[in-house]
Order: sequence, then structure tokens, then C-alpha cells
Amino acid sequence: MQNMEIPIQLPFPALRTGGLFFDVATPLNLSYSGRDRTGVGVVHVPFGCDPMFAGPSEACSTIDVDGIFTGGTGLEPKDAAIRDYPDSVIHPAFKVVDGLRCSALSLPNAEGDGVATLEDRLQARMRVQLSKMAIAELVSGEVSGGPSLVLGTALPASASIARAAINVESWLASVLHNGLGVVVIPIGLIPAAVEAGWVNLSTMTTATGHSVIADAGFTGDPSNPTDGTPSAFTVFGLAMPAYASANPVFLEVASGTSHVNITNNDVSQIVETYMQVAFDPCTVGKTLVS
Repeated sequence: MQNMEIPIQLPFPALRTGGLFFDVATPLNLSYSGRDRTGVGVVHVPFGCDPMFAGPSEACSTIDVDGIFTGGTGLEPKDAAIRDYPDSVIHPAFKVVDGLRCSALSLPNAEGDGVATLEDRLQARMRVQLSKMAIAELVSGEVSGGPSLVLGTALPASASIARAAINVESWLASVLHNGLGVVVIPIGLIPAAVEAGWVNLSTMTTATGHSVIADAGFTGDPSNPTDGTPSAFTVFGLAMPAYASANPVFLEVASGTSHVNITNNDVSQIVETYMQVAFDPCTVGKTLVS
């Protein structure tokens, strides 16, 4: 019999556990005077990547009249150990919007207008996809126009994920020294990274302890981060990134327009949120896995 089907709603997808951008990145508190300021952008002075100086002990204890370290070490003038802070970096915010329209007959609820049901679905969609939106913007910078991982230092190309491990781990050692960082691996390469012994799947860390991001928002190609069939795979290493996500806000469909269209007997709803990502640009290295 036709038109006798029983309407059901399948369970909303549960979030994956471990490796999502939101699981790894540091959350920012952008409240000011009791108001959430996510959406105006952030500015910070990076920690920096420069190493410290070293030399023989006698070279550091005596200087000649010109202020040069003695002992034939060739070290710089004493004041050369003093560096200026790195220049500040501005990261613009960006907005994520989602909207749905559906027949009112297919979305019954206690109020009879279907709006609450649409709100539930939109909240679920944001819960599942916001981390994906954040890592895609971190990689490409396409939406905000701000700094992005794609502008990082190009490391030698890697013929395998094992070679990528060598290149990225060596890079992080050179810029983070012994600090903990993050490796962003295209999600499709995780099985190979685990097989190569680089990634511990249970902890989502590398063999040296760096956290691993393997989020659906970056499948391998920085120019198209969410491409389901990437033709190229890039792996990034960097210091710990940070993020903020404002509480989603439900909006009127249009100025002065009801969510319920009586003429068409349909229901519409729209939701938006502001998001922010930030990182230290000097720490970013990238290798193409070919």
C-alpha cells in the first residue's frame, strides 16, 4: 500500500572519539565584561621558534673592549643574545551558518509547527560538523582571509608516511625544541601512520608524544580541505592551536517573516555561530606525501 508509511527519525550521528580538532586544540575564553566576544578576531604575540645561544664557559665570562666574546669562539656580541619579541599576529574570526526547510506535515511536534524539530536537527548538525569547519579554516584560511597552515614552511616531499614522520618530527624538534606540538594528518592516512608505528591509535599521539589531529575537515588537499577524493596528501606539524566557538543563535528566516509558511505548508529555520582559530605561524611545517 502506498502513502501508508510510518514516519520515523533515525538517531543523529554520534561524534567520533579522539583526533577531532576540538579534542586536541586549546579552547579560548573570549568573554569580556560578561559578553561573548567571539566574532571580532584575536591578536597575540607568538611564543617564537628561535633557539638559545651556547658557547664555551670562558667565552661567556670575559669580553674584550669591543664587546666581543673572547677565546676564538666566533660568538656574536654579548647583546646579540637579546631578541625582540616576534611581531603580533591577527587572526580574523569567521561565521558558520546552516538552514533547513521541510514540509510541516513531516515534522510534527507538541506545538504543531515543526520549528522545534528543525532546531534539534540543526543543533545536531552543528555538533557533528563544527570541528570539521574549524580545521578546514585552520588549514586553508579561505573564509576569514587570515593566516593558515598552507602558508607554513615547505619541508622535503615524503615518499611514504614513514618518511613524513621523519620530516615532521625533525621539524617540530627544530621549532618547538622539546615542547609538545600537534601533527595534522589527513584522516585517510591514519591507518598507514598506525601501521608505520608513528601514531598510537588508542592515545592519538605520535611516537614522540605530539597530539594527532585526524578530522574529517582535512582529507589531504590544503586547497580543498574537505575533498572526499583528494589527489594529494599534505601532513602538517605545528605548536598547539587554539579555537573558540560561540553559542549557536537561531534567527528569523527573513526580516518580518514567520518560520511557518502557511501558503506552502512548510517550515524553515536558520542558525549561525561565530568561530575563531589561532596558532603560531613560525611553528608550521608541511610535507607532501607522494
